[in-house]
Amino acid sequence: MRRILLWMVALAAALPCGCSDNAPRRLRIGVAFDTLQTEYWVASFEALRAELERRDIEMIEAIADNDVLARATVSYMAEQARNSGKRHKAMILIGDLADINAVGRRDGFEDAVREYPDAIEVVARVPTQWSQDKALAGVTNALQVNPDISFIFTSSDFLFPSLISALKTAGKYQKIGEEGHVLLGGFDGDSLACRMLRDGYLDADGVQDVYFECAASVDAVLRMRGGQRMEPVIRDPGFVIHQDNLDAKAPQMWGAQAAKEDAP
Repeated sequence: MRRILLWMVALAAALPCGCSDNAPRRLRIGVAFDTLQTEYWVASFEALRAELERRDIEMIEAIADNDVLARATVSYMAEQARNSGKRHKAMILIGDLADINAVGRRDGFEDAVREYPDAIEVVARVPTQWSQDKALAGVTNALQVNPDISFIFTSSDFLFPSLISALKTAGKYQKIGEEGHVLLGGFDGDSLACRMLRDGYLDADGVQDVYFECAASVDAVLRMRGGQRMEPVIRDPGFVIHQDNLDAKAPQMWGAQAAKEDAP
């Protein structure tokens, strides 16, 4: 599971600041985000701000006002499906295929399930265009056509509300270990996914390591400023969080912090 650091549109060249040649110079870094409309982008932005402050670097920000992978997670789910001893009918919720992230996550899903023909048969590929309404309608229809679907992966945790709603309506939203539980997996690592893991409904989630991304990005700028040659791409290895490693991995999950803040 790798993700190119595309979320920073610009991490600009360092600019010295100061009122005179003798004044102390403090490094400035310009940061531009495409949007702050999801928890992940907000968490990224705040983590980046904190990382820069920790290094005594001034951040100059610009937020654009517009909208704009997953194989390891699905492989873990597929192993659970195989261990169950039965063949599962599967569904994937696909994002907007004009979005490189949606394409990568779809491809990661397809690559993973292809290796488990004995355990998984994909019967529904639901296009959502990252729309809750389209997701709800698509999942509802897919469950009506194939009521025995028992394996679902969503290309973004963002779509979990619609997915949960459709599963509840169909009487299929059960905890792990309960009769009728549908193997569920997602990708991002948001606060809802964290709560679903804690409550026992979500089997696995692919997490983008926002803390690594922010620290690595700032470090890359400082190293380039020092004249060091850098690779053109920094890759976030991310991680899969699931019931067996939940306590160990939760502190690295950006959505866990958001879940704490949302708690009463």
